[in-house]
Amino acid sequence: MLSSSISSFALLAVASVAVAVNAQATNTTSGAATALAAICAKTPDTPVCLLSVACTTQTTLAACSPSSLLASACLDPLTSASTSCNATTETNPVVGLPTAKNATASLVELCTSMPTMTGCTGSYACPAADATTGVSTCPMLMASLSNLCTEMPTMTGCESYKAFCTANPSVAPFCVAALATSTSSMTMPMGTTVPAASKSGAVANKSFAAGAAGLAIVAFFASMM
Repeated sequence: MLSSSISSFALLAVASVAVAVNAQATNTTSGAATALAAICAKTPDTPVCLLSVACTTQTTLAACSPSSLLASACLDPLTSASTSCNATTETNPVVGLPTAKNATASLVELCTSMPTMTGCTGSYACPAADATTGVSTCPMLMASLSNLCTEMPTMTGCESYKAFCTANPSVAPFCVAALATSTSSMTMPMGTTVPAASKSGAVANKSFAAGAAGLAIVAFFASMM
């Protein structure tokens, strides 16, 4: 009977610990979400805050963990001074997520090189970066990078975007699963996509056709002599 009592006590202790751990995890997640909301109320156009908004419909993704999002916000120089970061112990940021300044620098580099691309014009256009922070206050910051780097993934300036989406390929709408394989094709000036692997074959076929046409002309004139 004593043994039975000890077993029951042990089971009760284990259950109590489990409840406490779950409660702590819930409080930690809730606290991180609250702290992040306070930061994003002041800087809604930073990559981490734009991602946080996108995460409302995909909460199970690792990149959408409130704790990771808060860690990213508190590592970004633009938002790290927030009082919401003073007491945080979060140390696992979203893998590859660029800071606001880095994302702005990438966009400036891309749009300086290709100013007429869709991601640099119209509704995607972002204002110039602040002279002090180096950050553009732009609600389309991540969307512009996504548009540009999905269309031209090998362009200089897409490195940070590719790193983020390689680590988080399922994050919508900023990343596409096909990003890793998009470098196997070439986008031509008129929008025609030609597989890189077949480009040399197309050139060879064109040369062969030109040679065959030349031989046909020679044969025609020879028959007339």
